[in-house]
Amino acid sequence: MTNFPNDIMIEVTNVCNLKCTTCYSHQDDRHKKYMDFSVFKKIIDEIPEKNTKTISLYNYWEPLMHKQIWEFIKYAKLNWIKNIKIATNGTFLTANKSVELINAWLDYLSISVDWTTQEIYEKFRVWWNLNQIIKNIQILVKLKEKLWYWPIVELQFIIMSHNENQVENIKLLAEKLWVDVLRYKTVLIKEKQWSHLIPKNNNYTRYKEVTKTISCNKPNTWIVINVDGKIIPCCYITDKYIDIHSLWNINDNNLEELYNSNKSQKFVNDVFRNKQNVAYCCDCEEWNMDLDYKVIKIYN
Repeated sequence: MTNFPNDIMIEVTNVCNLKCTTCYSHQDDRHKKYMDFSVFKKIIDEIPEKNTKTISLYNYWEPLMHKQIWEFIKYAKLNWIKNIKIATNGTFLTANKSVELINAWLDYLSISVDWTTQEIYEKFRVWWNLNQIIKNIQILVKLKEKLWYWPIVELQFIIMSHNENQVENIKLLAEKLWVDVLRYKTVLIKEKQWSHLIPKNNNYTRYKEVTKTISCNKPNTWIVINVDGKIIPCCYITDKYIDIHSLWNINDNNLEELYNSNKSQKFVNDVFRNKQNVAYCCDCEEWNMDLDYKVIKIYN
C-alpha cells in the first residue's frame, strides 16, 4: 500500500469576496491568486491510488470565484478521483454556476448559511445578502431535479454565541430548501479576540472539555496543497506560518515522492509521537475535538 493520505485539500484560490470574522482570507499577507490549471493537473496526475481519495477544492477562501473550477472538477473526475467536495459561502452559486458544477460531476457541495435573518447574518459574514444566497440554493435544488447527476447538497450552520438560539430555525430552513444534509458545526477559535463567539451552551462548543494530548495523526491522513503549490501538513497552519512549516512545493518533485521524503515523514512522525516538541502544533488540540455538533440527513 502506498504511503499517502486519503484526504487531500487543494486550495484553488486564496481570494474571497466576504470578510467573515474568523477567516484568514482578509487577515493574512499572502499574495492573492488563483491556481493555474497546469499546477492542478500536475497534482491530480501524481496522486497515487486515485479511486481511494477524497479531494476538497477549498480552504478558508471562496472556490467558486475561480472561473475554471468546473474544469478542475471535471479533470479530477475523468482521472478517477472518487469523491470531490466544495465548500462555499453561496454568493457565486448562480444558475449558470450550478449547471457547471452538476455537469462536471461534483459529488458534494457544502453551503454555509449560519443565520436565518439578515441582521444576524451580516454580523459575521460581512458584505452579502442572505436572501440572495437562499434563492441561489433554491435554484440549485431545482436544477438537480432536471439534470441527471445529483451532487449531495449540504447546509452548514456554524454555531456561535449570537446564533445559538437559531438551531431549530435553521433545521426548518433546511427542510424548506430541500437540501440533503444539515451540518451543525462548532466554531473554530484560533485567536483570543474571537473567543466571544463561543456559544454559552456548552453542548455547542468543541472547547467544553479540552484534553491535552501529545499525539496528532492528522498529517498522516490529510495533506494541504496551497494555491502557490506549497505543501503543508495541516489546514490549521495559516498566514505567516505557511512559509515556516511548508514541507515542499509541488513544483519541486513528484507529489508522492515529496510526501514520502525524509523531511515530510519526519514531521508526520514527530507530530504523531509528541507534538509538544513541534512548533505551532504543541498547543493545538483540534485533531482530538468534535468539529461537528450534529449532522442530520434531511432528504438524502
